[in-house]
Amino acid sequence: MKAFMEEETVQRVGGRKICGVARFLAVTCMGVALGLHAAESSEPVVELTLEDYLQRVLDQNDRIQISVLQTEVGLRRLDAERTLYNPELVLNGQYQDLDRPNTVQQERQLSGLAEFDQQSHLYSSGIESLIPGGGRVRLGYSVSRLKNNLQGSSSIFGTTRPPGAEFVTFTGLSLVQPLLKNAWGAEMTPLRIAAQDSHIAFQGYRRELMRVITQAETLYWDLYYAQQRVQFLSESVSVTQNLLDDTKVKQNVGSASPLDVLEVESALAQRQAQLLDAEQAVIENMNRLLSLSANDQENSDQRVVSVDSPTLSDIENYSFVAARYEADKWNPDLLAQQREIIKQRVRLKYAKNQRLPDLNLTGDYGYNGLGDSAGNSFDDVSNSDFVTWSVGVELRVPLDGGGRVKNELKAVKLEVQQAELGLKSMETELSNGIKAALHNLKSTHSSVGNHDKVVGFYDNLLKTQLERLEVGTVDNQQVLETEEDLLEAKIQSLMAKVLFRRAVLQLQILSGTVLKERNVELSRELLAEQTRSLVEASGIDAATFQKYRMNLSRYYRLGATTKEP
Repeated sequence: MKAFMEEETVQRVGGRKICGVARFLAVTCMGVALGLHAAESSEPVVELTLEDYLQRVLDQNDRIQISVLQTEVGLRRLDAERTLYNPELVLNGQYQDLDRPNTVQQERQLSGLAEFDQQSHLYSSGIESLIPGGGRVRLGYSVSRLKNNLQGSSSIFGTTRPPGAEFVTFTGLSLVQPLLKNAWGAEMTPLRIAAQDSHIAFQGYRRELMRVITQAETLYWDLYYAQQRVQFLSESVSVTQNLLDDTKVKQNVGSASPLDVLEVESALAQRQAQLLDAEQAVIENMNRLLSLSANDQENSDQRVVSVDSPTLSDIENYSFVAARYEADKWNPDLLAQQREIIKQRVRLKYAKNQRLPDLNLTGDYGYNGLGDSAGNSFDDVSNSDFVTWSVGVELRVPLDGGGRVKNELKAVKLEVQQAELGLKSMETELSNGIKAALHNLKSTHSSVGNHDKVVGFYDNLLKTQLERLEVGTVDNQQVLETEEDLLEAKIQSLMAKVLFRRAVLQLQILSGTVLKERNVELSRELLAEQTRSLVEASGIDAATFQKYRMNLSRYYRLGATTKEP
């Protein structure tokens, strides 16, 4: 008879045999839980909305700061390439000592001098610049001081060399203009590539910002779910505790057996153990949430409470056509890949240009001067009496047939093809992902409604069961089963709401509207304006970085944006 009663007890508690050791462990766990509650009660409690938490993340997260710096790197490189047409000042100074023997002819022409000895001081200055079209132009001035053994002597032609040094001056303009290779815009290839790299870096910043915001919002809803689960389990423990108190009273008056008390105690111990696990989950989720929004430990002792609840939005607002249209405008991966194709096509155009022969047009025009001083020599230049000009063509053709250039062209063609195929693959995956996200969105939306109906049913059923228990038409087992079903329905309904928000978030990630929907989208120009003050010539100090974060945070709050990315 005793064995039968024990077997019956095991069956009534759902097949879970609760022994004295298990009850002791349950009580011990409750003691630990109460200790955790006591410790947590001394911690400062911060009620945190989703908007405030996202603002914390935007202000403090290191990953965003790194991506901002990467964007600034791209902008700086673009600025560097924009200086390709800037003129350069070229200064040159040279001393030359020449001593050579003269030929018989030279000796007769130079009045019997067997050798030529000259010391020269050569100075030149000029402004050089690359011009549109790929040509290089130079406006220069040069003066040479010549001192040799011919000065002060006469030649066979009756010409007398004045004694002392001579100064030779030239002022003029020279041009080297490519006609085929490196001509007509080819010189702008580095600038065009840097511009596309800058756009790609900006899309990388947007991608990282979206990833951080998505992770932050997911952590926020995870914490909300964990906290609500603790609340549901606490309510379940409270209901079970009341049932246990009533059962003990009935036992004292003889209307309940010890097995009835043991059954409720076992159910209570089970719910208390679940509550302890749920509270530990809250702590873990809270730590993960705080670690994303701070780069130090100043807020590690806070107890954060998620006060916003996941809301349901009208699924009629979501459609494949609208999401796909938004993705074409905002998805950072799609926009970056489009820029990558443009970049590779620029490289392809340059590679095709490099196959052409190197044909250059050269030209010079200037004035010469000669005198016994630099001033007198320059006077000749000013008088424009001695004009020099020349026009020429220079052709260079590789003897190997341009094998290196041909192979480079083939490689770039393959890279263009790879980028274009990558875009097609990305568009296909994006369309399939949007379809799956929309299906998940509608499924979770319907699931929320169904679970809410189940919660309502079991809530009413539990009230009815408690009333029937008072009159003795049902037993404790039926009440406990109904209460457990209600707890499970509440948790499932809560999970469905969280999954709905995740589905919305996933759709926004694919369509690229995460930033726009949260009013934190910044244009490339505005981001560049804000980051200009961040990088100083001497480096980045903490004060500068903090000022930058405050300014950027202000723009985030205002939702400042000027145009599409």
